[in-house]
Amino acid sequence: MWKKSVLCLWAISIVYVIFESITPTPDFPADFNFADKVYHALAYAWLAALPTVGFRQRKAALYATGAMIVLGVALEIVQAFLPTRSCELGDMLADAVGAVSGFYLGSLIKK
Repeated sequence: MWKKSVLCLWAISIVYVIFESITPTPDFPADFNFADKVYHALAYAWLAALPTVGFRQRKAALYATGAMIVLGVALEIVQAFLPTRSCELGDMLADAVGAVSGFYLGSLIKK
C-alpha cells in the first residue's frame, strides 16, 4: 500500500510540474540570483526520489530518473514555443542535477 501511494503521488507530481511548466511564469516565494534553477533542481529531485523509493527494483528507479531528465528537456523545448516562457539550457541542467540528486536521496531513504 505504501509503495502504491508513493507512486500515485509521483504521478500527481508529474502532472503538477507539467502544468507549472506550460502556464505563465509563476512568482517565486524567494527572489535571488538563480532562484529558478534552485526550484528546478528541487522539483526534479522530488520527481526522481519518489520512484526510487516506490519501485522495488533499482533498475526501474534508474529508468524513471532518466525519464524525468527527458521530461525536463522536453518541457524546456516546449517552452520555446510559448509566448510567456523561455527555453533555457541552465534549466535543463538544473533539472538533470536535481533528478540525479533525487535518485541518490531516494536510494538513501529506501535503505
